[in-house]
Amino acid sequence: MSLPRVAFLSFAIPLAAVSAERASPPCRPERIATIAGWLADDPGDPASRITNRTTWAELAALPQAEVCIRRAEGLLAKPVPEMTDDMYLKWYVTDYVKDASAVPYYVPFWARRNAIASLTIAECLENRGRFLPKLVEYIRAVCAMRTWVQPSHDPKHRNFDGTVRIIDLGSAEMAVTLALCCDWMRGVLPEPVAAEMRAALDEQIFVRYRLFERGVMRPWWFFGDANWTAVCNGGVVRAALAVLPDRFDRAAFAEAAERTLPCYVNGFYSDGVCREGMDYWNYGFGNFLRAALALRRMTGGRLDVLSDSQCERNFAGAFGGMLEPWIAPHFADGGANPSPRVIALGSQVWPRYRTARADAEDIFAGGLVDMSVRAFEPGAVARARAPQREDDLRLPLRSWFPVAQVLVSRPSEGGRGGLSATMKGGTNGESHNHNDIGSYVVVLDGVEMAGDPGGAQYTKATFTARRYENPIIGSFGHPVPLPGGKVQSPGENYSGRVAETRFSAKEDVYVLDLAGAYALPGMAALTRTMTYRRDVQSVSFRDEVRFTAPMTFETPITTFHAVERGADDTEWFIVSERPARRLRVKITVDGGGRWRVKREKVPNPKRREPTRLAVEFDNPICEASVTFEFGVND
Repeated sequence: MSLPRVAFLSFAIPLAAVSAERASPPCRPERIATIAGWLADDPGDPASRITNRTTWAELAALPQAEVCIRRAEGLLAKPVPEMTDDMYLKWYVTDYVKDASAVPYYVPFWARRNAIASLTIAECLENRGRFLPKLVEYIRAVCAMRTWVQPSHDPKHRNFDGTVRIIDLGSAEMAVTLALCCDWMRGVLPEPVAAEMRAALDEQIFVRYRLFERGVMRPWWFFGDANWTAVCNGGVVRAALAVLPDRFDRAAFAEAAERTLPCYVNGFYSDGVCREGMDYWNYGFGNFLRAALALRRMTGGRLDVLSDSQCERNFAGAFGGMLEPWIAPHFADGGANPSPRVIALGSQVWPRYRTARADAEDIFAGGLVDMSVRAFEPGAVARARAPQREDDLRLPLRSWFPVAQVLVSRPSEGGRGGLSATMKGGTNGESHNHNDIGSYVVVLDGVEMAGDPGGAQYTKATFTARRYENPIIGSFGHPVPLPGGKVQSPGENYSGRVAETRFSAKEDVYVLDLAGAYALPGMAALTRTMTYRRDVQSVSFRDEVRFTAPMTFETPITTFHAVERGADDTEWFIVSERPARRLRVKITVDGGGRWRVKREKVPNPKRREPTRLAVEFDNPICEASVTFEFGVND
């Protein structure tokens, strides 16, 4: 698939998003009445229900259906995973807030949610009642839970105690699964069980959301611009559309979604780059797409929050950010590659972005939440039956995002294999921000060889004023300079400035002014120049610094791979063993006097520790330049 050229112009609370709530557009009663006229009298989607045997028979004939059946069979002889008060309360005595070994609550919570999805799908495929008793057992266990809110989002355990009720990522996701199960199994689930589900949804979700809509204890994410806005608002409206009996009530939730979801869309840079990183693009934009597709489906296409051109730019940004097909830099907290499943959802809206790999994604993947907006679309089963094709995703020579200040340079049209590189500017005031202006990533034949170390394990300090004490989040752990012993400063006032760009078929040059990233009086200039040469398969990063009085200066490269020294400190090799890759690093220093290379590990608890290989001058300097040139030829 060749992309059109126009495309390339938490799980915890993101720190920068707490104050990011936008203007609060008021509820529009006349719009609710209009939307109500577009909705069916009954909630949910008849096409996805177990009683639609034509479609379910087609799905059951797919080879992947057998995998779903076996997965559900594995649950039949096992008890519902236990969830005790102690499991929840253990969060309050650990530092690592998302570590399942430290907080055992997370494992059974998601196991229960996933089991409801697996058993529902299996019963819809078979329609024999075999999975129904175990499904009811799981449903009742979830409905009986004190709260669906994650302990990491309940710091004063008020939800656990029952003194307050909020909505968080976990409760929104649980609500969608439970509501879709209730709809899909309509007429098959015993009515007392269905009534129990509706009551739990009302208590845990709908009552609270109606208060938010009226401005009572409205959370930051309601009109925010981070992934929470898409996940929480989107999850609630999807659950409401599936089960609320009164269409005017459903319409009120849909109208709220029409006002809240665009706030998430506008949280991206205007050229389509996700500020939170690729993992949060998968999560946030994926949930935004699911909610938007459900709204279109339930209103016959009349309510469409996807019509804004910014939505397409946000979708296309994932393609433009890839260094080669399906490989993205791990900037900010969001270390991941683009999800073909999210691409498959987006290609329903913008077919020009369809790819063979996304089309080949298992139609059952993602459970109820993905199937409900993918498996019952016209042609979906036929695409799932089609023979797999070789991946046809092709990327251009470069992608340049001038607003986000991100350049991605590739060796050739198509972007497969060889040496590729990216460098970012931006600000240090982004959601899920790292102090990483000037950070870069170098990839060789599908392997990230050097550059940005990605995210850190979340702790209770991660989303507080102590966030940047972690060197993986602060600038020390990134491949950016350390002038005068000073790390970069957080906040949107600390930013990069594009000084120059020169692009050609032979080479790309990008000059980024880094001085604005540091609160350092006496630093007259600091620039980084990325020069990407296609003819010799190399990329260099040249740092030039000038002080008004002598100061210390060092600048590093970072890598997770083995590092070997050449004949002297001017030559190094980064070596990946599996798969085997070898990248030469040539160091050139001009001015500044004597220097040396310092090697150290960057602390990264519970994750891999990157090696920091830094050029350090023996004495304070007034002016110097340091160039790291990465090349594939020895």
